[in-house]
Amino acid sequence: MDKLTLLPMGNAHVTGHVGEKLNTILQARIVSRRGVSTIAAEAVEAFRRRVDDRLQPGSGLWQGEFWGKWMLSAVAAQRYTQDENLLEGIRSICNDLLATQDPDGYIGTYEHSAFVTSSAPAQNWNVWCRKYTLWGLIEAADLLADDRLLT
Repeated sequence: MDKLTLLPMGNAHVTGHVGEKLNTILQARIVSRRGVSTIAAEAVEAFRRRVDDRLQPGSGLWQGEFWGKWMLSAVAAQRYTQDENLLEGIRSICNDLLATQDPDGYIGTYEHSAFVTSSAPAQNWNVWCRKYTLWGLIEAADLLADDRLLT
């Protein structure tokens, strides 16, 4: 049996009605200057403010997941479009995020990094937020060939 080989992103492009919709979304939310300078920058701001555990005592909020989800989308979009401005935007947003890192390595939207348990563990979002943040950093490190993002 032949082995299935996946093509790297960017080797195929979606056309027609679906391609138009895809390009519209990519431009509006990710590739555009607004995508990087407003949407992604707003996600980084949650890491500077660190209020998720204070805004929702006992369980916390989930603002931290948005940076990672945006980054995963941005990395995929950059591989698909090969847009050099987006590549630089990704690098910039990663640097902005790293500037929020504590000396012990914590990067998050909770004031108290140890906030990972509560009376209702299913409602605690800090671990979920960390997962998306780290996943986004791993994908960005691969795209940018920047191991500094893994530290």
